[in-house]
Amino acid sequence: MEASKHYDDALVYALWGVEHYDSTGLNTYLALISDDHFDGSLTARLLISNSSDKVTQRYNELSQWIRSEQQKLGIELQSPPKAAINDFALQFALQLALQKSMNPELVSWISELEVSENNRFNSTPCIDELLTSMTAN
Repeated sequence: MEASKHYDDALVYALWGVEHYDSTGLNTYLALISDDHFDGSLTARLLISNSSDKVTQRYNELSQWIRSEQQKLGIELQSPPKAAINDFALQFALQLALQKSMNPELVSWISELEVSENNRFNSTPCIDELLTSMTAN
C-alpha cells in the first residue's frame, strides 16, 4: 500500500530527527497521523500496524546512508553542546508528555519500535511528573 509506505518513511525521518535533537518532524508526524484527520473512515493504526520491521530496517538504511555521505564529504559532526542537549531534553520531555496524554497508544507503539540505541520515548521521572500534572487538571 503506497500510503503506508509514505507513513513509514515519514516516521523514519521523524525518528532520525529525534535521535539528532530535533523533534519538529515527530510533532508534525503525530499531528498528521492522529485520527482527527481520517474522519473515522480509515484509522492511522491500519496504515502503520504492520510497519515495525519496515520502519526499523528503513531507519537503519537511512542512518547508514547519512554516515556514508558524511564520510564521502569529509564531514565530521561534533556533539552538540551540553546546554543544547539539556534544552532539547526539557523541551522533548514536555512535548512527549503532551503527546502521551493525547495519543498514548501511538506514542507507546513508537516507543516499542526501539529503532535506535537511545530510546528517547521511555518514561522518565520528569515525563511522568509532567504527564501527571497534565491529567490532574
